[in-house]
Amino acid sequence: MNKPECNHVLKETDNAGAIGIFKCVRCGETIVGGAQAVEKYRKASGFSFLTTSKTPKLTVLVLLFTGLLTGLQFVIPGLLPALQRTPATISSHEWWRLITPFFIERGGWKEITFNLVSLAIVGAIAERLWGCRRWLMFYLLGGFVGECAGLAWKPDGAGSSVAACGLLGALSAWMLFRIKTWPARFGAMFIIIGALVLTAIRDLHGPPLLAGICAASVILWRESPRQKPEPMG
Repeated sequence: MNKPECNHVLKETDNAGAIGIFKCVRCGETIVGGAQAVEKYRKASGFSFLTTSKTPKLTVLVLLFTGLLTGLQFVIPGLLPALQRTPATISSHEWWRLITPFFIERGGWKEITFNLVSLAIVGAIAERLWGCRRWLMFYLLGGFVGECAGLAWKPDGAGSSVAACGLLGALSAWMLFRIKTWPARFGAMFIIIGALVLTAIRDLHGPPLLAGICAASVILWRESPRQKPEPMG
């Protein structure tokens, strides 16, 4: 019988300059190569997650910055009103309020804790899969789309949850197209259907989920290997 193909989950075991030694935590296979070789292997095999010892620095930076602003609002009473979205201020051309609301949390400590913990978990996974630049793109895209939806459906507000939904949407696209297991695809479809339902009931978290899904799907489609048509005759 043929050995079933493994969707590798790699862990970095050693690093000698530009050469990395990785071992699959599922099947035990060892892969040796530099960053470009490992990236090429990742795209070719479609493995689900590259586990390294590197800290997701952008996630940590955004998390600390958001936590700092959130804490300062209890010391500076006018900080939250100056950063949150409100239709009146947008009408007054304060366009930065389409960005600043998802860098500060509002509400009780339960909501604040949930949002920050969710950002830490989803952000860390997304950064290791997509890298810093695309992480930032999905985060800003999700936040911007969520704030626009919020102006229509929930005019006054703030919070990082809409931006984190952009990251979650990107993760669901990865799970759907890159992880060749039914549980992953089922989880991705659950998130996609949930995004559609949230949008239908006018919940501002639906549109940023869909935005992250669509943007990530386009990127994955463009990066997928194309089969050249065979010559006729």
